[in-house]
Amino acid sequence: MSETHSREEYRARIEQVVTFITTHLEEPLNLESIAGLSHFSPYHFHRIFTAVMGETPQDLVNRLRLEKAANLLLKSTRSVTEIAFACGFSSSSTFARSFKRHFGISAGAYARRGLEIIPPLSVQGMPASFTPPEIRMAAMPGLHLATIADMRGYALEDICRAWEKLYRWACAREFMTNETHMVGISFDDPLITPPEKCRYYACLSVPQTVGADNLVGVLDIPAARCVVCRALVPPEHIQLIYRYFYSEWLPDSGLQPASFPAYEIYYETPENNSQGKFLMEVCVPVLSL
Repeated sequence: MSETHSREEYRARIEQVVTFITTHLEEPLNLESIAGLSHFSPYHFHRIFTAVMGETPQDLVNRLRLEKAANLLLKSTRSVTEIAFACGFSSSSTFARSFKRHFGISAGAYARRGLEIIPPLSVQGMPASFTPPEIRMAAMPGLHLATIADMRGYALEDICRAWEKLYRWACAREFMTNETHMVGISFDDPLITPPEKCRYYACLSVPQTVGADNLVGVLDIPAARCVVCRALVPPEHIQLIYRYFYSEWLPDSGLQPASFPAYEIYYETPENNSQGKFLMEVCVPVLSL
């Protein structure tokens, strides 16, 4: 195996572990069983994971749980205790201590400061070229996805590299068809997560029989009731769709976000759109308040 392929194998194995952690934060996470997902020796997994991710497995689990809790405090009406258990903490007191140590403020105070953290996107604060998205409710189907992640922030250059690798992988296996969905998942809110640790997953829908290999991971998006925000936007305006949705539309809707993160479906990209924009839908799984 060449050095490049060996490095890709390490990356893919660790990314699959991170994907599992991300989608099971509410459950007890045994680090020995997590190590088994990587197919590395348990004796070496901790050091390999830390070298690839820049933080230990336990530090990653704790940080993701706390950041998920922070999101729920800002964007849902659940109590602090409900959020603590929904994010995998064994008690509300453990959660309270961990939250204050990480964010420097109590969970209750953080929730009350919501509008300071995510300020409303007023007309004066929007670029003149920004048009609010068309919004509708829809029952979205489940998707089985092949993924390549960029875990170093939302830099467009790095995201494009992840997509190029995924396209090459899919084309070599003849997975690109007219029915293939291009999906992006931005797992982290840069207002909460340090920008350099934000995780973006480039995803393509693939047959259910496709599993992870030495290049890609797999992830399932569950079927869900979603708010769908359709927009034609340049890359730099994608975050404005989220800001508009969370600060302007959602508070008056009688809805709250479900546990699975929002995801983006791309119909046209700047490369094949005559205006150099994304034609896309941001899909946010929701529940009634």
